[in-house]
Amino acid sequence: MPKVSAAYKEERRALLLQSALHCFADKGFEATTIDDIVKHGGVSKGAVYHYFKSKEEIYLELIENGIHEYFDGVRAVFEGMETTIEKLRFLFFEAYETDCCIPERRSRMLIMWEFWIYSSRQPESQVMVKSMNTRLRSFLAELIEEGKSRGEFRADVDAKTIAFLFWSIRNGIGINLFHLQDLDELKQGWQEMERILLNYLT
Repeated sequence: MPKVSAAYKEERRALLLQSALHCFADKGFEATTIDDIVKHGGVSKGAVYHYFKSKEEIYLELIENGIHEYFDGVRAVFEGMETTIEKLRFLFFEAYETDCCIPERRSRMLIMWEFWIYSSRQPESQVMVKSMNTRLRSFLAELIEEGKSRGEFRADVDAKTIAFLFWSIRNGIGINLFHLQDLDELKQGWQEMERILLNYLT
């Protein structure tokens, strides 16, 4: 039997993840089965279980990969920015608006929010979700502290509180998008949130 290369294995794994992303976004996390992923990807069920133990494991890897791509992309953009306010506007307004207009990124957002609800009853999954939330909040809190040290933001701002409030509002606006399907309304709400947040910080 010919030896399977590492590149081939990586391609097959990526195919399964892409198929799962499509199925989760189309049918929802709980309604999607391994058979759905197999059918969409044109692979055998054995191939799925060769790489993943369960659809939960597939989901968690999708989210983990998404977070890595997100932070890598953001840090690359940050290198060309001089102020913290520029970074904040890009990170949470310009980048988020772009994400909402790209189908694949919107799909990732949708399954992430759906899984948050599902994971509230799954102790093992809660660990991953809590870790993800901690990383996102810490990233923003560090950005706020940077702005304070540069004199761009008020010295009395509590960075951890702002990080918590921001992600809560951000997710709330995003969830409404999937119900209303109105990008213009989303943009208006997002622009108003930007104005309120920056006025408070400065």
